[in-house]
Amino acid sequence: MRIDAWRGLGRSLVLAGPCLGALACAPPCYDDGVLQGGGGCPEGGGSGSSTTTESSTSTTQTNAEGSGESGIVTAEGSGGSTTGVECPGLAELLTPQTRTFELVVEQSGNMSVDLDGVSRYDAVAAALFDPMDGVVALQDDTRFGMVVYHGLQAGCPITEMEPPQAMASGPLAALMANNPPVGSNPAPEGLAVAVTELEADMASGDKTLVLLMGNEPGSCAIQTPINAIQLATTRQDTVDAITAAYAAGFPTLVISVGEVIDPAFLQLAANEGIGHQAGDPDAPYWVATDREQLRMAAAEITATHRACDFPIDDPISDELAPSCQVLVNGAPLMYEDPDGWDLPDPQTLQLQGAACDSIQNGLVAIDMTCDCDA
Repeated sequence: MRIDAWRGLGRSLVLAGPCLGALACAPPCYDDGVLQGGGGCPEGGGSGSSTTTESSTSTTQTNAEGSGESGIVTAEGSGGSTTGVECPGLAELLTPQTRTFELVVEQSGNMSVDLDGVSRYDAVAAALFDPMDGVVALQDDTRFGMVVYHGLQAGCPITEMEPPQAMASGPLAALMANNPPVGSNPAPEGLAVAVTELEADMASGDKTLVLLMGNEPGSCAIQTPINAIQLATTRQDTVDAITAAYAAGFPTLVISVGEVIDPAFLQLAANEGIGHQAGDPDAPYWVATDREQLRMAAAEITATHRACDFPIDDPISDELAPSCQVLVNGAPLMYEDPDGWDLPDPQTLQLQGAACDSIQNGLVAIDMTCDCDA
């Protein structure tokens, strides 16, 4: 399943990044790097374009293709013209943001079962930490934390963890290597420990749990369910833990390592993980039957995606559109070009193809000006 179904259903992100001269007339920056609402440039401040007015608005969008993964700050306005016509325009700044993923990994003895020639546990480690294509290994700027958990009669839950951090591949790989599979799968309690870990994390930004299980859940009360009633109880306990995590502000995404876990339970857990409401489409979950599928699932979950459609306050007519110029970080784009920009409707700027690809990472300034005197 694609991640698009859950993007946009989570919370808006707290973003970080500087204000640039491209938006010198936009509202001021607070210390989190997000432009805030307010008037235009203070006296003597900046050299904004004529398309930014004193009534500039500021928004941080969460879109259907993304989960608020980029700050989208809009300074739209009605620039003047010699004919007195209000002239449409757009100035947006997409700021980088720090994302945090807390990996919650089943460590039970059943994770020793084979998956594509290695144990499920080792397959998880390879998908995350392989230096060539491991998801964590290739994302130094994303913060990852980890909780590995299991249960024993002598103690439950038994957890080991690394707090969220950038450049996390080495510490997290060592955590898994030093804690091989053993015991049972108390998923509810493992999730609760992960939530406590995130609540103690003082960094800003959106924080998401990723639950990687290879087996049906147990609990500390029922470590190994032996009948349908016990299994229904431990499944519900796990769903309740996911619901509590979401209520605490932490969505949960679910990866099944292998095909042992009941799909209906996985769907219920996935829905609860993103705060599913009646009428919403089902949330995605991922089932990996080999190492490559496992790597792809983790990569899809942690990938960024910024929307390429931007609302414009004042409509742009078909006659005016050819006079408009769109710049991405100062580079002009072609109108009605498959790798440039277009107007799917009079109040939406759409970047296409290579232009859309070019805004997916980093700090990006997008400016649109139109010549209403043409």
